Amino acid sequence: MLRIGITGGLGTGKSTVTALLAELGVPTISADAVGHALMAPQAKCYAEIIAAFGDEILQQDGHINRAQLGAIVFADADKRIELESILHPAIWQEIEDWCQKHSERGVYLVAIEVPLLFEAKLEHAVDQIWLVICKPATQLARAIARGLTEAAARARISAQMPLPEKARRAHRIIDTDTSLETTRKQVSEALASVCSHQTLK
Repeated sequence: MLRIGITGGLGTGKSTVTALLAELGVPTISADAVGHALMAPQAKCYAEIIAAFGDEILQQDGHINRAQLGAIVFADADKRIELESILHPAIWQEIEDWCQKHSERGVYLVAIEVPLLFEAKLEHAVDQIWLVICKPATQLARAIARGLTEAAARARISAQMPLPEKARRAHRIIDTDTSLETTRKQVSEALASVCSHQTLK
């Protein structure tokens, strides 16, 4: 089964590209969504995260305040590494299980949205890497539109590998600094190319 890894920086449009692939019939999964589920009360990583970061990251309903946790880890590299050491193995195990189930059903191609694919050294876990990019100004504006302060957005962007470095390692670039229709065309053409090469093998 061919695995396409969708990655890119904060606010570059990864989820849009993943959604467009889903519209085209490709089974998709988001590492972020899996991570959020693993942090829910009673979920696999919940207790370990509370033990590492304390009760102060909890909301009144017992759920982890992801915004507060994010502020902590993006202000302290050691804390970020600690959180990633808890979440990343569990997230990837869930994704592996998901891929296995689809493989058993005869699915030959899936897309996995992994924001930190390069940072987590997961290049080997996918067959093709599609990097989603946009201009730095667009990236910053999108992050702020999600509710981040400019300072917080810049901190998160700077904590990630620079897009030019990611571009050197990617198999395909999807530029979302365009209209949705243009992005859709890029995704459709990229998928057609992948499917064509798979058929020829």
